[in-house]
Amino acid sequence: MKLNRIEIRNVLGIAFAEIDLPTPVAFFAGFNGSGKTSIVEAVRMALGGDLVARGVKLKKELKSLVHEGAKDGSAEVIHGDGTPTFALFPSGKTTDENVYRPSPFLHLVCEPHAFAAMNELERRKTLFALMKVKLDVKDVIARLKKRGVDEKKVDRVGPLLKAGFEAAHDASKLKGTEAKSAWRVTTGEVYGSEKAKDWAAEVPAFDAGAAAPLRAELAKLDADLEAGQQNLGAMQAEEKRRQEQRAKLPALEAKVDTYQRVDNKLAVDRAGLAEWEQKLAATKAEAGQGKRVGLVHDLAAAVAYLLPFGQTSVDKQPTQEECDAEAALTAYEREHGRIGATGSPEAAARIPEYQKARDLMANAVAAGETALAEIQAAQAEHEIILQAMADDAGGDPAVRAEAEGKVAKMKARRAEIVVALDRQHTLQLAADSAAKKTADAAEHHADVVAWDLITTALAPDGIPGELLAEALDPFNARLQQSADDAEWPVLKLGTDMVLRQANGRAYQFFSEAEKWRADAMLAEAISHLSGLRFLMLDRFDVLDNKGRADALAWVDVLAREGEIDTVLMFGTLKSVPALPQTFTAHWVQRGEIAELAEAA
Repeated sequence: MKLNRIEIRNVLGIAFAEIDLPTPVAFFAGFNGSGKTSIVEAVRMALGGDLVARGVKLKKELKSLVHEGAKDGSAEVIHGDGTPTFALFPSGKTTDENVYRPSPFLHLVCEPHAFAAMNELERRKTLFALMKVKLDVKDVIARLKKRGVDEKKVDRVGPLLKAGFEAAHDASKLKGTEAKSAWRVTTGEVYGSEKAKDWAAEVPAFDAGAAAPLRAELAKLDADLEAGQQNLGAMQAEEKRRQEQRAKLPALEAKVDTYQRVDNKLAVDRAGLAEWEQKLAATKAEAGQGKRVGLVHDLAAAVAYLLPFGQTSVDKQPTQEECDAEAALTAYEREHGRIGATGSPEAAARIPEYQKARDLMANAVAAGETALAEIQAAQAEHEIILQAMADDAGGDPAVRAEAEGKVAKMKARRAEIVVALDRQHTLQLAADSAAKKTADAAEHHADVVAWDLITTALAPDGIPGELLAEALDPFNARLQQSADDAEWPVLKLGTDMVLRQANGRAYQFFSEAEKWRADAMLAEAISHLSGLRFLMLDRFDVLDNKGRADALAWVDVLAREGEIDTVLMFGTLKSVPALPQTFTAHWVQRGEIAELAEAA
């Protein structure tokens, strides 16, 4: 980044300054309070677009950056890529139109101490960005496999890496913790890496072959028991049937005992029925109330009407047909009364009574016949039962008792076998459970080991450290080059992001001059590797005479070798020292750029 000209008006301690930059290095010298730092601040704000200067915390305080007595102020830095501008107003408003923001690393070359002031995480992120180190998931997965990480676990790491190393590291660490928790739940013990290697659940004493003969005996016993129960069931059913038959005998015998009485009554009822039927028929005949409706009655009436016309004379023998007709008419009148007769009223009055008596006798006969049939059936059943009892003495109770005893013994033995098999099954389950616990615990331990390996690999000193080390090589090589050119102690940035000299002393223990040299070399390395090719080195006067000469020689080498475009150096000095041809000196006095002659 080649700067051609700087114009500052009413910014901090500078009232007005127009500075041409004909050479790569611009050297600003002056007494304390002359305005050198104001130039640093103005250039930094103009180039970086940083509208908050040192010591300004609130936007309303920006007006304090305007030179005393002025209404507003501005700073312009003119270079080939444009004219960065920074403007201030008393109200605190600012404008940063056309602000030049060429690189996110610009503030690190404007303020060399900024990199050392970062924490380790910030340095690592800055170095990754500076060296354009990208998180290549495929590359990281390949590195994980090379470290021996399980293939299945590697496949699960890929999506985690999309959020970055830190997120993937935290996620894998959490998964390792979850695996340990799963191990504790499975075993009921506190996880320990050594303990978990060969942990095994206690297996109960168990004979896997003991159950087979028990199952075979149970199968045979079930078959025998079924046959025995069927035989006993048949015996019990037969005995129940006998008891039921014997229980019927008293009732059957009582019924059979009524046979003679019922039979005698039936005979009397049948005789009475015949008598009443005859009385009823005779009374109806006497009353002339035989049946007169129907074909029979019509034919009888016709025969009675026609018979006189077909009769043979008295001196002749009647024909057979005539005899038959007279016989039929006589039979009809005997049953139904004489055709055309009016009958006896007294006889007609007795008919309902006789009819009722006849019906009662008919009902009595029917009931008697039914009762007699039932008695005959009971007598037959009684005989059958007696015959069966005579043929079968009722079964042998001893045989039945023996069958019952066999069934009881088989049931008792079966219960013993079931208990034994249940015990074997419980032991089998416990053994299987122990085996599963052992397998599950081993799997959880393997998960812990795998995730711990991944967590270690994704930790800052793991694969990120490897990538960082690869990025550190050119960075440290540039620091080495600067140390060689300036003849200063070698500075190195470790994978732990700690800055150290070759003797191992860390940056925080450096002297003020040592820190200045370290900051200058760090800023130059960032300037070189980022392509900015620009440096601002303030407080040059912190170095002793030897250190100053070395610094000037180093910057001169950078300029002469074409490795830097613009360097702005500032120092509180009594006079401008002798400078190489790559330098242009500027004397700052009372807020302005004065002639070098005034440096005295």
